[in-house]
Amino acid sequence: MRLSMLIVLFAATAAFGTPHVANGPEPAEGVVDLRLEPVWEVGGEDDEETILGLITQIIEDADGNLYLLDRQLSQVSVFSPDGEFLRALSREGDGPGEVRGPNDMFFTPEGDLALMQIFPGRVVLIDTMGEPRGTFPYATDGSSFAVLVRGVSSGGTLALAGINQNFAGGQLTQAYFLSSFAADGSVATTFVEKANTMNFGAMVLDERSVDFPWSRFDIDASGRLIVAPSRDDYLIEVRNPDGTLALSFDRELEPWARTETDERRIHQALEAQGRNYPAPPEITYEDTEPALNSLTVLEDGSIWTVTNRSLRSRAPGVAIEWDVFSAEGGYLRRVRLLGDADGLDDLIRILSPDRAIVVRNFWSALASSRGVENDGDEDPSPMSVISCRLVP
Repeated sequence: MRLSMLIVLFAATAAFGTPHVANGPEPAEGVVDLRLEPVWEVGGEDDEETILGLITQIIEDADGNLYLLDRQLSQVSVFSPDGEFLRALSREGDGPGEVRGPNDMFFTPEGDLALMQIFPGRVVLIDTMGEPRGTFPYATDGSSFAVLVRGVSSGGTLALAGINQNFAGGQLTQAYFLSSFAADGSVATTFVEKANTMNFGAMVLDERSVDFPWSRFDIDASGRLIVAPSRDDYLIEVRNPDGTLALSFDRELEPWARTETDERRIHQALEAQGRNYPAPPEITYEDTEPALNSLTVLEDGSIWTVTNRSLRSRAPGVAIEWDVFSAEGGYLRRVRLLGDADGLDDLIRILSPDRAIVVRNFWSALASSRGVENDGDEDPSPMSVISCRLVP
């Protein structure tokens, strides 16, 4: 479907309520190939100065400095745009500015760096030089055990995704949430929520029951939340800061039937999660992969998604593929990234249309940290971080 037809469809649906853009399977501008051009690299076998544990998040400040969150070392390493090491922030502990096993980080509207501890869920604040700035006053109702998984802040909206858990009568009641929060820590808007109950007498860890859009949301520069709430549908919603639906869009995409390798990976992931429970649970999972793996909004408002096929049906030499949508929901192009990387084992993070970060050996390192046997070598190769230009 051509972009002009999408605009007509957008206008027509706007006349009857919330706009919806129904995209076809092919992008308006076709397929665009970009090539990875490494600029600098830290870590890996040949770097004797840089020690990397498990890098789980990378963000960039206004000056182009990169902040690498290391869950294993409980610290943030800061590098200049040309790869010079500048400083290390935070450390493992419970004191001011300290954190244990952080999973995510983001800049607050005030410019502080927020480090998210998974469990017990807390958000530790430091400035960009490492000085403690207290904690973000997120809190449960006092009867819950909080798990914080992900946080994003942009355009005045600060959103956290996590789980409030209660134990009672031999059951674990879980309240999943994706909500924005006011400066005092109170919930401003809940965008997505679900409930799940697990019986300790007959523990079942079911993939569909624990699915949530952890990696399928972002916030644009105007503070709107862009989220793919459904596991199976290629449907993306754009919600205003007050939670109202501004628009939605989709595109045609066939389900991906899981291969033996896919099934082994999801079983291993759920098995690792099951170690957090008092008794080993029965594990069940779906026959197909989720429609979307991840969703990222860039500064220009474009929305980049990784689909179930982006990592699995690639041509030789293609590291990953992205679907790129306009801020209005039109399917613009499919970007194929060519170069020495593998999206099934390397974390490839898009920062701008001409820049990306490759975290080499990310998925094997993550599996190893969870006590999961790797598909290949017993000892995974050392993790490294590569800053790359994207060139035609």
